[in-house]
Amino acid sequence: MSALDAATYYELKAFYSDHLAGRDDGDTESWLAGFAEDAVLATNLLDDSSITGKARFAPKVRALDADFAAAGIQRRHETSTFVFDRNTDGTVSSRFYTTLLTTGGDGVSRVHSTSVATDLLTRTEGGWLVLSRHIRRDDLAQTEGRSAPEQPREEPS
Repeated sequence: MSALDAATYYELKAFYSDHLAGRDDGDTESWLAGFAEDAVLATNLLDDSSITGKARFAPKVRALDADFAAAGIQRRHETSTFVFDRNTDGTVSSRFYTTLLTTGGDGVSRVHSTSVATDLLTRTEGGWLVLSRHIRRDDLAQTEGRSAPEQPREEPS
């Protein structure tokens, strides 16, 4: 692995900005367009199962986005701490954090979840495409392999 040149770094930052803004703006298809046809999507939201092929995971993504829209919930993906490495085969590995913010019909914004994502990307004539994405939500990772901790009890008044 090797570091990226500045131009490629900023290309990738622009890719992620556009990629996630599409989803936040309710344009699921533009988000899906950022994946290769044979891309792999894995997440602990699905018990770490991976789904190979955009045609197989696209219906699940569309349904999830439709549920948020039907509930009147606006989402914003806030990303940070990007790390990019160029692989010897020319692909790029990335790692970044995401805080998913939601605003419901009541106008109150909330932190929905936090996660770390790792991607494998390739540059095509049309731009960057995700070959694989693994999303690990922090709230779900806390209870993997063990029981959730007991919540503190309220003190009697």
